[in-house]
Amino acid sequence: VLRTENIARQQQQLETLFRRRGFVDPRVKIETEADSGPGLVRVNIRVEKGPYETMEELRIEGNRAVSNAQIKRLMNTWWATLLIGVSGRFQEAELKEDVRQISAYYRRNKYADISVRWQVERGREDHRVGVRLEITEGPHYEVRFEGNQSYGWFELKSDVALFDKGNRGGRGVRKTLRNLRERYRRGGFVQARIEARQEDVSDAGSAKRRVTFVIEEGPRSEVQAVVIRGNRAVDEDEIRRQMLTRASGLLGEGGFNPETLSADRLAVEEFYRRQGFPKALVFADHRRLEPKTRVEVRIDIKEGPRKQVNAVDFEGLRCLTRRQALGLLSMKPGSPFL
Repeated sequence: VLRTENIARQQQQLETLFRRRGFVDPRVKIETEADSGPGLVRVNIRVEKGPYETMEELRIEGNRAVSNAQIKRLMNTWWATLLIGVSGRFQEAELKEDVRQISAYYRRNKYADISVRWQVERGREDHRVGVRLEITEGPHYEVRFEGNQSYGWFELKSDVALFDKGNRGGRGVRKTLRNLRERYRRGGFVQARIEARQEDVSDAGSAKRRVTFVIEEGPRSEVQAVVIRGNRAVDEDEIRRQMLTRASGLLGEGGFNPETLSADRLAVEEFYRRQGFPKALVFADHRRLEPKTRVEVRIDIKEGPRKQVNAVDFEGLRCLTRRQALGLLSMKPGSPFL
């Protein structure tokens, strides 16, 4: 439905879009006229893009570890200066993306504190602009692990979050600590203690920061067996497939984590709901064996009555057969009633 009162607003939106694409003073005019059919309207949009901005100068300051040439190669705004005509126009939105790419490149090269500020200098002749990048590289990071016996360096490296979004304000170190602690909890090391030690060192005159994650693993609680009782209508293997807690030596690590067991209980209960057991109750418990690091997990189930669809009736079917209509339904005779 065409609303004539929205035309002025839509013209402004289109002009704003063209300005974001680098055009200095675009003009958009929307006109309407009656079309051949009843109630139909023809919409004519006339766009005068006008002149556009081009980047005349690019100044890069503060970079020591990465050369100007490499930084330029990462910038679409710089490549655009090599193009002829409208394809070489300067777009500020593209510059913002370039800054993100430069920051990501630094972080991949272990500069977690990288900061890139940018400024566009306008007011030059022929709509030419100058761009200034101010780069604060920060120290080069080195990550180490101490005390890890159960997990190797390559496994723990995937938990390091310093170089994803950076480490401004120590957030990368804090996220890495959370990742490592969660890994050890999932693996059954519920008493594991992990801290980060940071020290600034000098390497051939360049700043370097060494972050060492010191790990005290503690004893590992290992699942000796998972005992499931009370299931009559649902196969035991189906129940086990809903659980992350597994006995040692089977698929998974076999570590015991009370939080995982609690989530398993809810997962099995929800599975029963989907099978048509609305009143099913699942209880999860564990007991320590000898030695105390071994655990037996018990899952007790009260299934309750099962609700199933007995029959499906239709009224007023004309375009479909009963069989076709049944094929469109998720609930069919014999399926769980949810």
